[in-house]
Amino acid sequence: MGSRRASGASVRMAIAIVAGFSSAAVLAHGKPGGHDDGLNWNFSGFVRYDGAFRTSSDENIKNQRGNVFNGVTVNRDSTALGGGPDTVTRNGESSDNDWNLMQLRGQVDVSANLSRNVQFFARLRGVYDMTPFDDFDPEAVGSRASGFNYQEPEYFEYRNYGNGGSANPLEVAGRRYMLDLPAFYLDYQNGPWLVRVGQQQIAWGQALFFRVLDLPNGLDLRRHLFIDYAPEEYADERIGALGIRTTWQASQAWEIDGFVQKFQPTIYPNANTPYNAIASQFSVHDRYREFDERLNGGLRARGNFGQWSTQFVVTRRYNPDGVFRWTRSEVNRDLPGAPGSGFVLQNTAFEVDSSGVVSGPADRESRSHFHPRPPVYQSLTEPHVFAGRRNHRGAGAGEVSAFQSELPGDLHGVPVDAQDAF
Repeated sequence: MGSRRASGASVRMAIAIVAGFSSAAVLAHGKPGGHDDGLNWNFSGFVRYDGAFRTSSDENIKNQRGNVFNGVTVNRDSTALGGGPDTVTRNGESSDNDWNLMQLRGQVDVSANLSRNVQFFARLRGVYDMTPFDDFDPEAVGSRASGFNYQEPEYFEYRNYGNGGSANPLEVAGRRYMLDLPAFYLDYQNGPWLVRVGQQQIAWGQALFFRVLDLPNGLDLRRHLFIDYAPEEYADERIGALGIRTTWQASQAWEIDGFVQKFQPTIYPNANTPYNAIASQFSVHDRYREFDERLNGGLRARGNFGQWSTQFVVTRRYNPDGVFRWTRSEVNRDLPGAPGSGFVLQNTAFEVDSSGVVSGPADRESRSHFHPRPPVYQSLTEPHVFAGRRNHRGAGAGEVSAFQSELPGDLHGVPVDAQDAF
């Protein structure tokens, strides 16, 4: 059920965001030095509009309304399972969008010199999405897919598969808005030593696009993917986390810094949103809550050898990008004309739903970005599980091909169990 215009609520929310960040700007000009209370307060910020207009008619094929099999009739054969040949047409509704991005954004930076050696800094960001995007409507196709993120699209509110909360503790998010504090820390500087304590982003890489040594923080990809506004590089995507960072200026040419920081995983775009990268036929079972008290750490030495600049890094961290593997759906829902089949399917990687795949070709297309390849992001507890595994475990059986034989009805895959993801 899409909307081609902003609703009254959308306009009111946009006005509220502009008013809030404009008030901060007025406060900054009204008290430029902040000497009235003995502290040197400084304010800065901006309000801007970001837009991305589509240059082609292609839809995001990872979304339900961009699925290339919507309205396409395909042949199936379930003879091996006691059925027979038939044809089926996926009942998804295709979309026709003109915009991928239409966001109102604001940012306020606050800093203060609390003493000769101690400084305070905080950054508040806000974003409201006004994109007139043709949203997926589960009721229009009779979908009952399990999981919070597989109902009406959530642009910013990120929850785990069940009913968990935000992945970032210093964030407030709703369907189309988000407020967060990527930075909220104290700096203590004494001679060559700088100690930073609090919520912070740590940037170890300075090259555009590539993140070879930029290891400390994961990325928040909900606002936009990483090919973004170039002057900001990854500053908008890096996820801030609570931690301690210490820097020692050993000499004019060399600097050594280290950190210990709370583990915060990468947050991918939600299902059926413009920049979604995971086929929405898959339900992600995010188990980050089992790892939210883990710590990352690292050490870096940076300096010059004559005209050559170099840096050396070592880290001990949990992979923020996670590892994808099949898991049990735990959804007891029968295939049409097959009473009791749901009891078996709940122990496999599938659930029955109209928003899933309806044939072998559709299944292969939906996970074309999951081609098997050597493991890149290894699981810590199950090192041979990797993104792209083509097999799944059936009830009491060994590993079998997910679509060796066609199945009647529609299947919704559940390939991700993040228990082994970090």
